[in-house]
Amino acid sequence: MYLIPGQEIPLTFSNRITLQFITTIIEHDDSRTFGIRIGRFEDRFGTTAEIRSFSYKDDRSSITIKVQGRQRFTIIDDRNNEQGEYQPNVRILSEIDMHDFFRPIIQSEYRLSRKSRSLLTPLPANSIDQYDNHVLMDRLKTILMKIFEYRIKNDEFSYPVDAIAFSYFVLMAIPFPDTIKTRLLQIDCVNLRLRLEMSLLNENFKFICGTCRQNLCDRNSFLVMSKLGTSGTFVNSNGIVHELYTFSKVENTRRVSKYSDDFSWFPNYGWIIIK
Repeated sequence: MYLIPGQEIPLTFSNRITLQFITTIIEHDDSRTFGIRIGRFEDRFGTTAEIRSFSYKDDRSSITIKVQGRQRFTIIDDRNNEQGEYQPNVRILSEIDMHDFFRPIIQSEYRLSRKSRSLLTPLPANSIDQYDNHVLMDRLKTILMKIFEYRIKNDEFSYPVDAIAFSYFVLMAIPFPDTIKTRLLQIDCVNLRLRLEMSLLNENFKFICGTCRQNLCDRNSFLVMSKLGTSGTFVNSNGIVHELYTFSKVENTRRVSKYSDDFSWFPNYGWIIIK
């Protein structure tokens, strides 16, 4: 499971121990926050999750919660508490923004010509641009708009203004492979994260079936259906969490179910199962 800072996902628990753990957090922890370990076990990495809402089943045999990712953390050492519950020592990872370091020079960029700015620093202009959040975000938006084109079906969709939130938005909007997603999340410097995302999105990547390895679609098939972009995480009536990405078309598939609009999560749209 992946939880990205700023991302909201639903979770359902029916296991007795987990149910008791979540109930304890809700009733006794003012922050209502716990940690979700992500990536491979050896990555020793995760994201804190704040419980935003919850509801029990009538007989309290299960609970469905909606959590929002908050901060990244790394696990320092593994340990159990007195009750035998896993409770490791963790360190919250800070977000490093080199834009702040270069702020005096970057701000001068908007007042002076590039030639005049050379009087302030011997660094070439393109070196400073690598740490200018405005430049990096504008370049990424240009790439994303080429990918999305006019396939935006949600009027509430908008890009985050904050650079850190924007870097996480890209991680949520684009289905990067898990290994790449983990590595991007482990980067503390937001400027480096944005530059790597820009480099990855400049590639004309394709999506293939994990079983038969057939091509399904390319990046030009993305369809923006929610205010968060092309992705969404939903839970059905059985408590199964679905991580969805929306595309306008796919190929090399065949229909294996009837049309249904139950739990489509998108008004006026239904779904079928393909393979």
